[in-house]
Amino acid sequence: MPTPTRLPLILQISILRKILLLNDGRDKLLKIIQYSAKFATFIREIHIPTKQISGISIHPNSIKNLISTLSVSRRIIRLGHFLEPLHELTSPTTLPKNATAWKKTRHSLQTLNNAIGVINDITDDIICLVKINVLKTKDLQQFERVSERLWFTTIFVDLVESLFVLMEYYSLRSEFVESARKQRVKMLEVSKRQVGSRGEKNPVVYEFKTEFDEKIAKVDEKLVMQKLSIVKLLSDGVFCGFDVCKLGHLGWSDGWQITSGLVSGLLSTYKLYVKNA
Repeated sequence: MPTPTRLPLILQISILRKILLLNDGRDKLLKIIQYSAKFATFIREIHIPTKQISGISIHPNSIKNLISTLSVSRRIIRLGHFLEPLHELTSPTTLPKNATAWKKTRHSLQTLNNAIGVINDITDDIICLVKINVLKTKDLQQFERVSERLWFTTIFVDLVESLFVLMEYYSLRSEFVESARKQRVKMLEVSKRQVGSRGEKNPVVYEFKTEFDEKIAKVDEKLVMQKLSIVKLLSDGVFCGFDVCKLGHLGWSDGWQITSGLVSGLLSTYKLYVKNA
């Protein structure tokens, strides 16, 4: 009987990562439901103890229980998510020798973010296991504070990187637009010579299509998604910063955190939809 071959660790992480990615959409959909319920609760303030809808009694505590259950469910779905940044760390991208300073900086930022992400996800897993009574600890709040600060750090690093990527796209688009303009000028000159050779006095100016038009369209699509990513990160920053900076104690309304959580959930779900469309 042949001895089974043990897969390399990197390949094992890659396989587990692909399996866990299937839960990503579930997490985002549950987040939308969770923060939609929070948002509805906030704007209504639920002054009336119960609300009758089609004969069904909805009590404020029921909504709170739903929100709490969805929060724990999302944590359970994300158990083991540290394998995602760990995979990126164990299979780093090799930069070419002539890489620009920006690409080297971006690579360093990604490595730093993945390292922090591993610690952050492991901390979140510990919090989840404590909340479902698998682990016991008296330092749950300490773990939550560490998790909040780690997440806030990754948001900041992601935001810096995303802004530079946005600038890169704009620069690339400008190059394509200029190349398309030059190509159109050449095509127009050739067309005028051809029309003039046929003895026509008023040559017609055609709308020429260049090889760069499709590239410009693709960059435009990337620009839209990149801007959405930045808005999503800003929403995450407001949400997380509300806890890290204790904005509630400074008089900020809970509506800021609830709204930012809902916006983040909607945008991340839309991005996932576009990616898999």
